[in-house]
Amino acid sequence: MGPEGLQMSALFPFADNYVFNMDLGGKSGNVNQQNWTVVDQNALWSVYEEHPEWFLLNATDNVLQKLVGRRDLTENIDALYAEATTRVGKFQLNFGIRGERTSTEAKFTRMLSKEEMALAEKYATPEEIATGKFNTGTVEGVRFQYNYGNRDVRKENYENLFLSGGLKYDFTKNLRFQLSFSQAILRPDYGNLSATVNYPDYYPTSLWIPNPKLKPEKTTKFYAGFQWYLKPSGIFEISAYRLDIKGLQIGNMQISKEQAEAQLGYSLQDAMKGLLEESEVVIDEETLESDEVYKSMRDMVYRSTINAAGTRTVYGITVRYDQQLTFLPGPLKGLGIFGSFTTASLRNAEIDEEKIGRASKSANGGIKYRYGRFNIQLRGSWTDDALRSITRPYPGRKWTLNEYQYVKARFVVDLSGGWKLNKNLELVFSIRNLTQEPYIRYSNVPDRMNWYSVPDTIWNLSLRGKY
Repeated sequence: MGPEGLQMSALFPFADNYVFNMDLGGKSGNVNQQNWTVVDQNALWSVYEEHPEWFLLNATDNVLQKLVGRRDLTENIDALYAEATTRVGKFQLNFGIRGERTSTEAKFTRMLSKEEMALAEKYATPEEIATGKFNTGTVEGVRFQYNYGNRDVRKENYENLFLSGGLKYDFTKNLRFQLSFSQAILRPDYGNLSATVNYPDYYPTSLWIPNPKLKPEKTTKFYAGFQWYLKPSGIFEISAYRLDIKGLQIGNMQISKEQAEAQLGYSLQDAMKGLLEESEVVIDEETLESDEVYKSMRDMVYRSTINAAGTRTVYGITVRYDQQLTFLPGPLKGLGIFGSFTTASLRNAEIDEEKIGRASKSANGGIKYRYGRFNIQLRGSWTDDALRSITRPYPGRKWTLNEYQYVKARFVVDLSGGWKLNKNLELVFSIRNLTQEPYIRYSNVPDRMNWYSVPDTIWNLSLRGKY
């Protein structure tokens, strides 16, 4: 708050050595001329140590963060696995089976909407209102809105049986055909199972509902490929796959009031009446049904992460090449090159939200070198544009032209290697994002950039041992 006790006039210590200078892909405009400053966090802490009376405790937000940000979930997985392999002539066969039993116990915090708070206050006594429990700008109001931190519990159980198998057939010593299938699941994100009923994007006409009943995605993958082994040391491979996804998980979807109640395990209408009783508000059923605030609650939009009905299918093709150039003379024998390209397509998506996070093309490649105890590898990885999020307009939200958010194609260069000290110890290093490739997001069309972030290069040095 500064020495005058006014936040607007408080002077923050700024970092002297920070210069905002971004190319932004040649589209920076006048961004670099704004002379934006960055607070020096270390210097600000020193100010707090010298003048703690200049600072005001933000108790309301502190309590809010503790109540909203909590996650509490227990997941137990029991599994049994068996595999058999055999050879029949030129055929190599294998078959596997895995059984799993999963049990979850998810806790979530219920939040009262602004309409619920307003309705309770409307019929409360002056003494009740004076307590501040209906005012979300106070600690007591926040605690009341979030049910004083009390959480509901939902328990779910499911069982799965996964099969896998395949065959390999050698046409020649250098040419092999492989055919296989496998089943797997993608378990729900814990944040979707256990969280707090809350407003998404701060819009009070919409409530985000956790989904403790969310099921995992079940996948079945079919693979077919040819591997051509190159003499003296290398491989060229071309393969295709089909991936069937059952129960695809889709986030931020609008659900009905009945779906929300099924996920939470209680009736929203009964909970509203219980709130009134808890607040010692006396109101008859007929008056409640005709109340305008109560009626407006029926227009509330509920959003959650749900499983899509039916099965979605992804088709993909991969081409891979990897060869050690041992035919070169002298020290060049340790040189190698590698690369791969994959294209994938989700064919039967019913809505665009199902395509979020799916890049249609990706590639990687590079060179590697080994000499004695030393090895090094330079790798480049490219990922095509991918849909990141979709913002659908709903009651209380203004329409925006940025509803489709994309992550722009990105090429990342990594460097890694190691030095083998002896047969058990190796000094290993890696440098991620060597060229500091930025993350760029755009909305609707590639030229409409709305996010530009430059991540630092990550250096890692470690000592790896084996025994």
